Amino acid sequence: MKALIALTFSALLALPVAGRAASPEQAYLAARDGYIKAYRHIASDGDYDKMKLALAELETQLRRIIGPTTLAGFPADGKIHLDTLTTEDEGFGLLDGLEYAIPLDETGIGDKVSVVVTTRTLFDAWLKAHKTKWFGQEPLPQELPAALKSDEFYREALSTDAGVVIYAHLPVAKPSWARLAFGVLALRTQDAVGSTPKEMDIVVIGAERVYAVTAKLDSAVGPIAACETIRSQFKARADAEASSEKATKLEARGERAFLQCFATRARTAAGLAAAVKQAQALIDPLPEK
Repeated sequence: MKALIALTFSALLALPVAGRAASPEQAYLAARDGYIKAYRHIASDGDYDKMKLALAELETQLRRIIGPTTLAGFPADGKIHLDTLTTEDEGFGLLDGLEYAIPLDETGIGDKVSVVVTTRTLFDAWLKAHKTKWFGQEPLPQELPAALKSDEFYREALSTDAGVVIYAHLPVAKPSWARLAFGVLALRTQDAVGSTPKEMDIVVIGAERVYAVTAKLDSAVGPIAACETIRSQFKARADAEASSEKATKLEARGERAFLQCFATRARTAAGLAAAVKQAQALIDPLPEK
């Protein structure tokens, strides 16, 4: 009898417990990570075709998890934000979610505005995974304010194929339902840092949803003459330096000094008020859920 009771108890322990069942988000993340493992190294066109099917399956899961989103002026249906599941591609590792985008022009190349919609659970899981080098990507701060002030956050979450340079904080007001709204003036570049930012990046975090908005600036913010002068002075010193190594370091110092100056003086820069108005017009209509 004791043996039978012990056997029955063991069998009960082996049964799945309803309270421990994987959530839809956990199931999605497990499926995504399984596909990343399978397609980490692409060997043929056939592998790419299979990966596209995997992305479509993940998109179906995201639609169930996130639900429908109505954004005025945007397409009715978003598409999966992930570009690829192979670590060998530049577009690897983007924030999990559905992207709604308005094309820059009739060519369909590039976006004027894009909104990535995700859940708080998926956002937190993505950020937590980047506490250390996640598949080679740089670690990110785990505290939200620090993360959102990081150039690397926007590169890894929204634009892995180009560097992101933050020029200044964009003072925006959060919706009544949101816990946080944070905006920056930025530039995506694979080359030099220009005189003015070209876009805004905004993150709005609620209890259930997170939105990541990227938009081309409707009007220029800056340039700021005083900051240009600082950079020019460092450039002149670099040009006069005989050592190429020292010249490179001086130019890098000049870029940092320029950006520090821009961040400090941006509140009084020409065009900032228009940028804040543009940003707020994007934030205010975002639905709570």
